[in-house]
Amino acid sequence: MKNLLAFAAAALIAAPVAAADPAAKPAYAEARLDSEGVFHSSAGNGGRSGARYQAGSTSKFACSLLALDLERDGKLKLDDNLADLLPGYAAPDAGAITLRNLLQNRSGIADGLMDGFRKDAAAIAALDISPLEAANRFALGRTGDAPGTAFDYVNTNWILVQAVLERAGGAPLAEMMQARIFDPADMSTAVIMTDGNLPGAAPVTTESPVIRIPDFVLCAGGLAATPADLIRLARFAHHAGGFTPEMLADLETVASPADYYALGGRVRQAMVNGEVRTINWESGSNGPFKSYTVYDPTADIGYAIMTNEDDFDFIGARRDRWVEEELGGDLLE
Repeated sequence: MKNLLAFAAAALIAAPVAAADPAAKPAYAEARLDSEGVFHSSAGNGGRSGARYQAGSTSKFACSLLALDLERDGKLKLDDNLADLLPGYAAPDAGAITLRNLLQNRSGIADGLMDGFRKDAAAIAALDISPLEAANRFALGRTGDAPGTAFDYVNTNWILVQAVLERAGGAPLAEMMQARIFDPADMSTAVIMTDGNLPGAAPVTTESPVIRIPDFVLCAGGLAATPADLIRLARFAHHAGGFTPEMLADLETVASPADYYALGGRVRQAMVNGEVRTINWESGSNGPFKSYTVYDPTADIGYAIMTNEDDFDFIGARRDRWVEEELGGDLLE
């Protein structure tokens, strides 16, 4: 997990590590999907209901949905290796690493991207290179763990994921995400920030600096949306996306139990009314932008909360209250 903590310290697209003052009351926006299928959006402490916030690593989950959608169309297979999926990738062991390994953050690839950011973050953020070029620059190092054998939260994996998806789909990531995920899911606010900035005339801003997500690693942190659209993303596979049972099994199978990590995100188990349910459990971070999303496909209800004021403790407490009071569940370890 040391790479995860390093990314958080560098304010770049990391999964969350809560360290904020629990007494703080940051600005936030949130949304609920109730049992009648109605979305309720609100905000507090100066947050902006209906505004887009950066969603950080929830982008990984979105790209995993896209990978499954492309697999259904016969354009790739999760268990294909990188030698076949990305012939231009220069690593001599490309044939040993599968797309599934990347999506599960179990590839054995070292985090060369983070090394680059530590040396010169501004220069890396400004690079104008393709995902394949970035893969051959940042994704040739190895951790020593054979692919598939160890969990390591490595954003460099997602350079390769983007390169694979764009080659298989024959289009830029933002275009495919809009056509295949956002539009069918009725995610009217969702965008992939190809210029690194929140769109609109009056975007949500922060007092702390936010590092621009390079265009070659948009699968790691390029998503921006409202909380309601994060819930729509979480329920996509079960509704608008019409995923088959086999696709859902791929999406929800936990590969790293200690971290609850499946494909591009986390899956938790909860006891609800005496029944064990599989719960979609997403989080995201880019500097002070933080978010949580929870969705129960059995009840088709969900909750999402986002802030631009760097407080996982506060938004996590509100998420946990929803789990207890509205879902009526107890998380299982």
